[in-house]
Amino acid sequence: MSRGDPHSPAGIAVEQVGRYESGQFDEDAAEIVAHDPAIDDLFVVNAEAGGVDVLDVDDPTEPRKVGALVPGKGWEDAGEVTNVALSAGVLAVAVGAVDPHEDGRVLFYDAAERAHLGGVAVGPTPDMVAFTDDEYALVACAGEPGDGYAGDRGDRNGDPGEAGDDGGRNVDGDRDDRGEFPRGAVAIVDLSDGAAAATSEVVDFAAFDGREDELRERGVRITAPGATFSEDAEPEYLAVGRDGERAYAVLQPNNAVAVLDVAAAEWIAVHPLGYKDYSSTGNELDASDVDRITIRNWPLHGMYQPDAIVSYETGGEEYLVTANEGAMRAFETTTVADLDLDPAAFDLEDVAGVDSIADLQRPEHLGNLKVTTERGDVDGDGQHEELYAFGGRSFSIWTTEGERVFDSGGDFEYLVAMHHPEYFNVDGLYNEPFVRSTEKGPEPEGVDVGQVGERHYAFVGLERVSGLVVYDVTDPRDATFVQYVSERDFDVDPVPEIAEGPGDASDAGDLGPEGVTFVPAAESPGETALVVVGNELSGTTTLFAVHPAGG
Repeated sequence: MSRGDPHSPAGIAVEQVGRYESGQFDEDAAEIVAHDPAIDDLFVVNAEAGGVDVLDVDDPTEPRKVGALVPGKGWEDAGEVTNVALSAGVLAVAVGAVDPHEDGRVLFYDAAERAHLGGVAVGPTPDMVAFTDDEYALVACAGEPGDGYAGDRGDRNGDPGEAGDDGGRNVDGDRDDRGEFPRGAVAIVDLSDGAAAATSEVVDFAAFDGREDELRERGVRITAPGATFSEDAEPEYLAVGRDGERAYAVLQPNNAVAVLDVAAAEWIAVHPLGYKDYSSTGNELDASDVDRITIRNWPLHGMYQPDAIVSYETGGEEYLVTANEGAMRAFETTTVADLDLDPAAFDLEDVAGVDSIADLQRPEHLGNLKVTTERGDVDGDGQHEELYAFGGRSFSIWTTEGERVFDSGGDFEYLVAMHHPEYFNVDGLYNEPFVRSTEKGPEPEGVDVGQVGERHYAFVGLERVSGLVVYDVTDPRDATFVQYVSERDFDVDPVPEIAEGPGDASDAGDLGPEGVTFVPAAESPGETALVVVGNELSGTTTLFAVHPAGG
């Protein structure tokens, strides 16, 4: 296993101190984590079990399971549990319906007593729940049906698949029996009269329908064939603003962030996130699955398409931090080799070793890289003048108006190459290198920000290679790298030795970090801040202590 320097001079050092092992491998047994400081319990989404595991972490070095909640009990149409959040001792649990066209629910529990308090219907496929305060809970409902016009939007450990192949739960689908696409939305749940009397208002994007041309012109992606914006929009994750009056919803496939006025129950704006220039110094990537590490610049753009988003305040201003995972829809996914490129549009003079479009489309260059067909044919002549790949392979910091002030560029791939050169851009289930280079690389997915002393730090989970990256984000325009940590054991090849062999679920260490949660020192079981990571493939929940440097 590879770990960062425990004596990092950069303010803090992160060190693994405890791990709970569910014994479940590749079953989504540890995803999103919420911490209750009053009772020092962790609530961990166990999607395969259809519930939430309760872990006692009074001693962070020995977390132990003390119970479980099964929110779908008594609801015969209950599907997967997807997310949890805590506020003032109330636990909110998001649960989808078996039929992804139907409304999901958010259910509420007394965290200490694990007693059901109430619940309410929300929109289709709820993906995240968050509290603004004790008065409101918000639920991001992606509106992702199961099969139809699009294949996989982010299959955890496989290829995008063909249209009609659901490839995991993160997929889009066709119209339902009413001739409609389900609409993405955010549900505003009013808790002012208590969880037992909760009411829900579902706010979709119908107000933007008819403005698709305007949105596209501004850079918002609308790609589902025949869909309006309200049908195409997919709220994936939420960040609640510092005053609780606004919330920021990532529209992942749309490469945008929408701003919600909570009290007014209306969308204020949709901010396009723009495109990453992989031809610029600092934005290098490895784009080939040929057997060598080649991190370099290419005539290529990246769509940020974040998964997780979190807000934080520094210097009196509020900022948003995103983990730029990427989101593939099969109907728009192809490879560079399969595109008809306009030779006159690509300046290859500064691209070493590439003399022609034919060279550019070779497998050892960009040929096998997954790109979109929906953007890049600038003049509509059937030839692509530009190339757009999925995801930013980075984390970014934005103003609340959608201005990007920092991006980690090519740092993540350089870190993986430095720490795991023999296992560069591996998948979460196999130790074969380079297989993710042509898709979304290390695939940053989860992120949280926490304050230690006077400084702010971002903790970013890399889903595929299974690493945790730490940055000092006190100055959002000049964030600095602090540490890279990995608890993956590359001496064990997960599927051959665990799924198909005699190994135990956790023998390869932590695999597939999904949720990242910061616990401040004032709320942690001891006097040290913690970072808790739910690892969906290994089924492990891992606790990291955050020590002040030199402490």
